[in-house]
Parts: sequence; structure tokens; C-alpha cells
Amino acid sequence: MDRVTLVAEGRNVGELRATQRGDQTWFEGSARLPEGGPWCLWAIGTEGELRLGVMERQGQECWLRMGFSQRMTGAVGKLIRGEARLPAATPQWKMEPSPQALFHKEWLRRRVQGLEGCRSRRAGQGFSLAVPFDRNAPFPLETLFCLCRLQTIGSKPYVVFTFDQQERPLIS
Repeated sequence: MDRVTLVAEGRNVGELRATQRGDQTWFEGSARLPEGGPWCLWAIGTEGELRLGVMERQGQECWLRMGFSQRMTGAVGKLIRGEARLPAATPQWKMEPSPQALFHKEWLRRRVQGLEGCRSRRAGQGFSLAVPFDRNAPFPLETLFCLCRLQTIGSKPYVVFTFDQQERPLIS
């Protein structure tokens, strides 16, 4: 088990533990955080960072327990610290007339070519692609079905896919 300091706004506020169980890495974070929020817990490593999720609050104590596959945690490298962050101002969605231009990987370029009404926005060091959702149309990027989320943008439903800087799909 790895144990590291969890910081928020430059102060030590708790602890983040990472435990390997089979092909999963389980993160458990606990901290005394100021009122406000929601506080997002991040794992910071030698190679990158991973958003673990939104911490639950009970009084001033906040906690989160979440498991991730080795594929997702491998890009973080050796765990250095945990960070509790308040969400930054959310970037606005912009129209994306040529969604294939967002990708370098050919298989992704082919899958999104010809999709209309898409939107994109930066998400950390990666980006999100929102594709209009129509129950009567084929599902876009069907191979990534389990990693997307439904979201209303404006007044229309979209399927949102999130990718890191290497165009690897992330859980949205």
C-alpha cells in the first residue's frame, strides 16, 4: 500500500492511500476540508494525474474510495501526492464542424467523420467531444459506449466522450 499526503489549497489536509488488488488499484482518500465544494480528489504521480472523483462530505470530513484499472492508473506513474481541488470554471462548449480534426488516431478519425452538430471543450490536459444523441439513430462511437455519459447542452441531449492527451478514452 502506498500512503501519500493529501493537500488542498497548498495545505496538508489528509491522506491518500493506493492499494493494488488484482488488476485494480483502489484509492482511499480522507481529509478535513473547508466548507464549500464539491471537492474533487486527484492522484498526482511522476508521469501525470488522474481525477478520482468527487469526495463525499460528513461535516468537515471528506472521503472517497474508488477503484481503477491498471490501464487507467499506469499513466500516472509513481504516486507522489493527492490533491483536493475545487472545480475550475468550466470551459464552454464550442461547435466542432469537423470532429475528425480533433484526433490523430485513424480509428477515431474514421468513427467521427461525418458526425454533425458535435461540440468540444478542453478537459484537463485532454478534451471532451459531445455528439448529439438521437434514440432512433445508430449510437456514435459504439465501442466506447460504457465510457460515455449523457448530458444536456443547451436544451439538447448529447453523448459526451472524454479523452486524455494521448487520445485514450476516459470514463466520462
